[in-house]
Amino acid sequence: MRRADPVVASGAPTAPLSALPAPDALATAAGRLAREARWFVEPRLFRALQRVRRAIKADPRPCPDNPRRRSYGELMWSPKPWWCRRFYTMLRRDRPARVLEVGTSLGMTGLYVLAALERNRHGHFFTIEAMPAKAAYAARLFAAFGGSRATAAQGLSQVVLPELVAREPLFEWVFVDIDHRYESTVAHLELLRDHVRPGGLLLFDDITLNDDMRRAWTEIRRDPAFEWTTLHWHDRPDREPRIGVGRRR
Repeated sequence: MRRADPVVASGAPTAPLSALPAPDALATAAGRLAREARWFVEPRLFRALQRVRRAIKADPRPCPDNPRRRSYGELMWSPKPWWCRRFYTMLRRDRPARVLEVGTSLGMTGLYVLAALERNRHGHFFTIEAMPAKAAYAARLFAAFGGSRATAAQGLSQVVLPELVAREPLFEWVFVDIDHRYESTVAHLELLRDHVRPGGLLLFDDITLNDDMRRAWTEIRRDPAFEWTTLHWHDRPDREPRIGVGRRR
């Protein structure tokens, strides 16, 4: 099956690596570590990825997508390193051939996904982001990370997903992290239900963030096509879960 060209995002900069800001240069270092495939590389790789995260958090440039002109650093809301490492471990264990993320944001979660796939020497990562500046930021990080396992698309997922699944109909691991509204979250279950391979995972982030997400999760977990469970913070097993997980029957 023909695959889309890797790392494509509207407005993605093309400056040489020597001129890139710190997050990009640090992503390059992390990519090299991921491709080394040596024993005990994970501690070094995780430290490298955390350095990328800190550099993004420190990025003072205003994001054009944000009406308040908040900086990229202020908008860096991706899952904390503990969650990203958990995703990395899941992907290393399951060795999926096709991974999909809906809601790229600035690309930090995607870098952990790419690191796992590079370490597996197997799989391709597809990611969709609605906001042009965020999509370009993430695409630049993925290009700096290197390799050919990323296809990043910019546009509304309701538009991009039908085009994508026409080319790549089944995924083994899907992570949905979008606008935290009831209507769009439930709509993505409808969009994705038939495109998760049997035995594959469909994950929804922030299922207890607000009333909309609690309502959406209550409806999502009734879908009999999946066996549903939840993931908690490692140190908060008695509190509300963070992520809903469905395994396709």
